[in-house]
Amino acid sequence: MSIVNWSKFGFGHHRARDFVSSEWQRDRTRVAWPYLALRTVTLLFLAANYTANLASYPGLKRSYFLIYLTNQGLTVLLLGELTNTCLVALEFFRPTHGKLYVNYFDRTHVM
Repeated sequence: MSIVNWSKFGFGHHRARDFVSSEWQRDRTRVAWPYLALRTVTLLFLAANYTANLASYPGLKRSYFLIYLTNQGLTVLLLGELTNTCLVALEFFRPTHGKLYVNYFDRTHVM
């Protein structure tokens, strides 16, 4: 008997809408456009902040940018938000007009 249930570490998820919808929207079966707008604005803010922070390092000091933990955190935040925004945008502009799939890898069951 194993202490860890390894089947829970798979890539399949039976509620894909948890990753691309917000908890405060009424219709959880679709991706709401205000949620996509919120994700896009957040991504643009983080990208502008990251660019301004990188531009504040003159010349050769730019090579020290990722040494500091704050800049590493900003990089991780930017990459995470970029991934989230791409997932929400892909689901919003899907040919099914934003309807979410029950299982992301089993596309035969559309809600």
